[in-house]
Amino acid sequence: MIKNTTKMIRISPRKIMLAANVVRGLNAKKATTSLKMMSKKCCEILAKCIDGAIANAKQKMYDISTLIISEINVGRGPMFSRFMPRAKGRACSITKYTTNITVCLTGQMSQVEDSTDALGGENMKENE
Repeated sequence: MIKNTTKMIRISPRKIMLAANVVRGLNAKKATTSLKMMSKKCCEILAKCIDGAIANAKQKMYDISTLIISEINVGRGPMFSRFMPRAKGRACSITKYTTNITVCLTGQMSQVEDSTDALGGENMKENE
């Protein structure tokens, strides 16, 4: 299982959940292309997070065509509170939400062939 987390994104978790529910369970490459076609800020952020998970899978030698989004967790991060002046000297608090996203991918490991060409020549025992 390959994971990628993105933390402290300055958007409400409820808005990202709309896009996360669309791509949950899809192929990773198809999910990123469909998210890039949508015209919302949350889709661009979620596509970058999935691309990061795909890059992690490449690093661990997974076959990219078999990667499936097994789970997407969208949680609430820390809130920023601001104050806005109101009438009669009062102040109202405004909370600005942040989001933490975790994307988990599952897939098959790619088959690496044991050939002598990978070392750049013939077998070392033959040269000795």
